[in-house]
Amino acid sequence: MSMPDPSPPPSDPPAPQDPAPPADVASLQAELDAAKRELQGQKRRGLIERELAAAGALDAPAVAPMLERTLTSAGAPEEADVRNAVTRLRSQRPALFRGAQPQAARGAPPMGGVEPPPADPIGELANRARRGDRGSLLAYLRARREK
Repeated sequence: MSMPDPSPPPSDPPAPQDPAPPADVASLQAELDAAKRELQGQKRRGLIERELAAAGALDAPAVAPMLERTLTSAGAPEEADVRNAVTRLRSQRPALFRGAQPQAARGAPPMGGVEPPPADPIGELANRARRGDRGSLLAYLRARREK
């Protein structure tokens, strides 16, 4: 027969250690702060891109960084700030948005600022009458009768 082990039984379990030493807490806090800044940046970019899309930007992802730099220098933007910045950008650079025509495409205004009269007023009334509007049809018939 063998003899039982004469060593004393364990009295208490080992004392729990600190969950994280202070250096680890500081690094975790820094990581948390970085994640918060990244989340805030993602929210800001989403808000900017939504506002640019609503304003009719031709290439919102390309215009967003320009607008984001402007807003980031002013602090955390709110929706009204973003909307104002988009409106300001649209007035300063209309070529970045839908509906903007370059000056060459619009043509030069007529000399003296007076628009020339329509070439064929009855033809214009006839075109309007073909659209099916009763008032336009009556105006066309009246103009033909008076001619």
